[in-house]
Amino acid sequence: MLTGSCLCGTVTYVITGPVGPSYYCHCSICRKVSGAGFTANAVVKLPDFAFTSGQSFVKSYLMGENVNREFCSKCGTPIRVTQGSEMRLRMGTIDRGEPAAPSMHIFVGSKANWDSITDNLPAHEAGVQA
Repeated sequence: MLTGSCLCGTVTYVITGPVGPSYYCHCSICRKVSGAGFTANAVVKLPDFAFTSGQSFVKSYLMGENVNREFCSKCGTPIRVTQGSEMRLRMGTIDRGEPAAPSMHIFVGSKANWDSITDNLPAHEAGVQA
């Protein structure tokens, strides 16, 4: 079981099922959301995720028709992205439990020119099905 929280500790969550593949995303949207060169994301099944406190402080930014970027409205920490029945967890919010380390880089075709990939993980120009 994994648990996690936002920076201020207001929003907390638990994951009761297995965590799927994880990856580093270098797309321009993830850079904007994180303020960094990439994000680390893990695939989680929506039924396996539950907020345990602070759900009223979770706000979302709707992108397009069905992509919700959810964050803590007190401290701004990005928590997860939901799209239909899929969910991607921001791995930096995990407090307890250890999912597998990211196994690939995606959207490296649009990574920042100052960002260097220094590991030997597979690097995909665009997204892939995780």
